Amino acid sequence: MKRFCFMLLSCMFACIAALGFSGCGHKQSGQEGVTDDSPVTLRLANWSSAGAALERAGTECFTNAFTAKYPNVSFEIDILDDYANQFQTNMAAGSNKYDVFLVPDGYFGSWVNSGVMLDLTDRVAESTVVNMDDIFDNVADRYMYDASTYSLGTDGIYALPKDVGPYVMYYNKDLLRELTAGNQSIYDKYEEYLTASDTFDIDVAHQMWRDIKAADGTIYSVGGVQIEGLVWSNGGDFIDVTKTPAVATLEDEAVAEAYELYLELYNEGLMPNGATSSTADPNTLFMAGSCAMIITGRWAVTQYRTISDFEWDVCPVPAFSANPTLNSSSGSVGFAVHKNSQNRYYAWKFVEFCASFEGQLAATRAGFNIPFYDTEEAVAALKEADAGKLPQNTDCFVSAAREQHKNRLSYLSYSFRWVSKIDTQSGYIFLKEGDSGYQTIREFLQTAAKDVNSILRVDWEEYTF
Repeated sequence: MKRFCFMLLSCMFACIAALGFSGCGHKQSGQEGVTDDSPVTLRLANWSSAGAALERAGTECFTNAFTAKYPNVSFEIDILDDYANQFQTNMAAGSNKYDVFLVPDGYFGSWVNSGVMLDLTDRVAESTVVNMDDIFDNVADRYMYDASTYSLGTDGIYALPKDVGPYVMYYNKDLLRELTAGNQSIYDKYEEYLTASDTFDIDVAHQMWRDIKAADGTIYSVGGVQIEGLVWSNGGDFIDVTKTPAVATLEDEAVAEAYELYLELYNEGLMPNGATSSTADPNTLFMAGSCAMIITGRWAVTQYRTISDFEWDVCPVPAFSANPTLNSSSGSVGFAVHKNSQNRYYAWKFVEFCASFEGQLAATRAGFNIPFYDTEEAVAALKEADAGKLPQNTDCFVSAAREQHKNRLSYLSYSFRWVSKIDTQSGYIFLKEGDSGYQTIREFLQTAAKDVNSILRVDWEEYTF
């Protein structure tokens, strides 16, 4: 992903030069393709982010339900490695190999500008099964874009969400019942927080992680801690996108406090370090029982339901008290229709189906999704699908999906390089004092702020020519 971030602008300009801005209006011309019950094969591109087998299964829960409704339609599904780069190259070459393709929310704006995505605005307005007003606001606005101002959340609809993946904290319930702190189990000591559905105070969580490490020094307490959630929940942010061009806000004290805590967790050995993660990522460690907790998305449920060695459940991502529900970003991907598809009608019907309540319910029953509809019916469907299965704390996912917003890659449609710069430079704070390149947290943030501002100015000027 980071390599793609650095390549994005040059690839984007190649796309624009090759294809122009033909995808930016609300009217589309051309044939809809077959609209009767003649046989149709839709070509679909999907990424391999969570592993090819899991991603294929997650896609097939939609395609199987769709072909049950439309038996004349079949699918050719390609699960692509290095998806963003491969599809960016595909777009630059003007290829319309795929009728339907996955759009990660972080790349949405720039891909609209490539001109290959069919404008779905009028189709959505006429749909009887998709109502954008019923979808969580922070999900729907990821796939709306104003090409004249490069801003998300307004104007045209160029894709519909396939899913939303709220982040929660999964924990090994059996392990927490076995480990003790004082005269009680760690689970009993923190049960109030572990069974909550909305917030989990970071100071309480920090002490809990220390208790776990003290009780068993051979395991890690938590994996997958996100700096974004710590910064946001403490009232800070990385850049101010309301300015033109955007400017860094890294020198805010709230940002420094978030990085200080993150570094403290690392130095105390509470979370896996880089050397460990290179051989066993937090997900592998959690499933093996070597990490008591992990912060990750809803998509992990299907995989974790295969665990037979221990019982697990979920709780909110721990956060600072300034904005405790903004404890993480949520992930989302959408499906778009290629504007030159020869099967527009059925390609659109499939995209529409995936975003409909019926489609969301099919994925929910398979364990891959939670419905992104903010309705009582959607919550009831999720609880029905989860009944008798792990996790028990289903409400935690609903609360997280309602509050968590898109990640840093979605801040600007014209620049990802600033994200890579911050993350790369943050590595210096993990060095030992006296090592070449070592920086204190405030030195790092000061340097990063200057570099990020330079990147934002250059990318803005280049993007607007």
